[in-house]
Amino acid sequence: MDRQQGKTILLVDDDPEFRRLVAPSLAARGYRVLEAGTAKEADDLLASASPDLLIVDGQLPDRDGEDFLRSLQRTARSLPVVFISAFWRDSESYRRLTEELGASLLMHKPVIPVVFCEQVASLLARHAARHGPEVDASAEEAISMLRRAYAEQLPGKLADLEQAVQLARGKPADQLLLAGVRTRAHKLRGTAGSYGFPEVGKAMGRIEDALAAVATGGAETGLEVFTTIEKELAQAISSTRQEADRKRAPGVAVTAASASALSRLLVVDDDEDFLRMVTVMSRQRLVDVVACQTPEEALEKAAAVPLDGALIDLQLGPGELSFDLVRRLRELPSCERLPLAFMSASVRPFDRVAAAHAGASLFLDKPLDPDILETAVQRLVALGQSAKPRILLVDDDEDFSRHVRAILGARGMLVHHLPDTVRVLDSLTEVNPDLLLLDVMMPGLSGFDVCRMLRTSPRWQELPVVFVTAHTGLEARIAAYECGGDDYLPKPVVNEELIARVEVRVERARLARERYEKDALTGLLARRPFIEQLSAMLAGGKRQGKPVTVGIIDMDRFKEINDTFGHLAGDAVLASFGKLLLRRFRTEDLRGRWGGEEFILAFRDSPVDTICGALQRVLAEFQALSFQGEDGRPFNVGFSCGLACFPADGDSIYDLTRAADRRLYLAKAAGRRQVVAGG
Repeated sequence: MDRQQGKTILLVDDDPEFRRLVAPSLAARGYRVLEAGTAKEADDLLASASPDLLIVDGQLPDRDGEDFLRSLQRTARSLPVVFISAFWRDSESYRRLTEELGASLLMHKPVIPVVFCEQVASLLARHAARHGPEVDASAEEAISMLRRAYAEQLPGKLADLEQAVQLARGKPADQLLLAGVRTRAHKLRGTAGSYGFPEVGKAMGRIEDALAAVATGGAETGLEVFTTIEKELAQAISSTRQEADRKRAPGVAVTAASASALSRLLVVDDDEDFLRMVTVMSRQRLVDVVACQTPEEALEKAAAVPLDGALIDLQLGPGELSFDLVRRLRELPSCERLPLAFMSASVRPFDRVAAAHAGASLFLDKPLDPDILETAVQRLVALGQSAKPRILLVDDDEDFSRHVRAILGARGMLVHHLPDTVRVLDSLTEVNPDLLLLDVMMPGLSGFDVCRMLRTSPRWQELPVVFVTAHTGLEARIAAYECGGDDYLPKPVVNEELIARVEVRVERARLARERYEKDALTGLLARRPFIEQLSAMLAGGKRQGKPVTVGIIDMDRFKEINDTFGHLAGDAVLASFGKLLLRRFRTEDLRGRWGGEEFILAFRDSPVDTICGALQRVLAEFQALSFQGEDGRPFNVGFSCGLACFPADGDSIYDLTRAADRRLYLAKAAGRRQVVAGG
């Protein structure tokens, strides 16, 4: 049985038809549904029952929905709330309902039962907090800058539209000119409201709708429609002047490109001049440098902000202070696989082995050449971004794409923008996104056609698709779901709603992918996905002439551990070893569970002796861990490992794993608890 089945939902709505529409669909999913037609009935049910979720209409006969939520807050009841209303489609209403009144999900009537139930299930599954997702300070700053830039550009956009209108008026039968006017109005309709110009967006919507009526033989035809268009355009221009004067920050020059950094790099060095140089250089590449002079400062900032990589000086203090900093960084929940680079003015062979063990993807010699430093920063950022959720936005409106990149980028997502549908399949292959944001109205294929096409492809059948469009009618919403879309988001978007809709879809896709890719006990790659990724690594090594090393690890005397200390203790050993491997080595190295008590690793472009030394440090670290049997007795565990390398030991996965396995048995025969790289 699904874990969500059996949960109780209280449905508060005075419309019996609505209750008859959604209650059976919820019950069919295994939920217990309680129904109330008034706030008084709902209060009585709340006094006698403990629902897991509340669905409340915005207008009840004895109290409006907002007052009902306020009274719920006074009782200190905390439960997810779905608020259904036609009056919240603006940022202030959204903020009030989510932040002040605790609504977790806001929806409009009419609803499609299957979609409504899916969203309720998603809300229950992720145990949504009372408050909606917040837009953090960095995103707010980026959005503010984008709004000022848009305010400066909007008069020019309206002037272009005005010119297009005049050309079309002179040739009212020219469908191409009319289509050009409609396209410009459509873009402004969807974007102006998101940037704080709601009246402009509404006026553009009326212009687009008037032209659509002409195209379908509506009431206005020919020259008549231009009276409406010019009236709406004049109102939009007037509104723009007033809003721009109010919103423009004096003395601040803003460009869209400067709106937000694309990534964030932690740099730890006690040399202030070096920190200034890296900060200036990185800013030119839209990389935000988090500069720190001490390990304590670095740990504090790493815990507070998401990072894409870290560049650390090896001589921060006596002993292994820098390596200790990295170990502590890797203990942070968000930094387990943080890409790392060390830099040093004097390097011992021991340092390079320790750096490989700590997980350094790069080791740089000081003094650093600016070109080498820039290349290193770019590589660290690329490695860090490879683990971020990837969003492909297909929309012909560049202004809207900037807005989405600022909002979702601040939430740790990578947004790739495609301005048309011509290369959509190629872009999907290149980006391999976790979610597709898709506009409906675009030149060439419509968003609906693109979605239908994707649902016929085995590779993209499960890709989450969220439509984003200025068309908000029920017919368009139904069409979005009928063609295979997962969700529908109207323009202008409410930032918090955009975050909520995207994050829940990305999270569900991530969980589904992890169920396939990850071993549940250790968190490492399962055998099949490991082989798939090793195959790609080996192909790259062959193309580039770079070595690829494979290591097979086996827990020593693991059957005796299970027999003596119990299977739960044995599972604890495997889980701890999986966590240790995740925190050691480089971000790009592969770690997998080969089966039972066997593990497999793969490394690209690293000397075998360095890998051997790093694994010996892992062995020493693992042997020092103390485990406890089911009877309370403590024990320690070691492992044996065999290494094989392409091209010396073969050029196929079979050759390499066979050679590594043979050396694993040599390690066992030689007394266990060692790493064998030859023989």
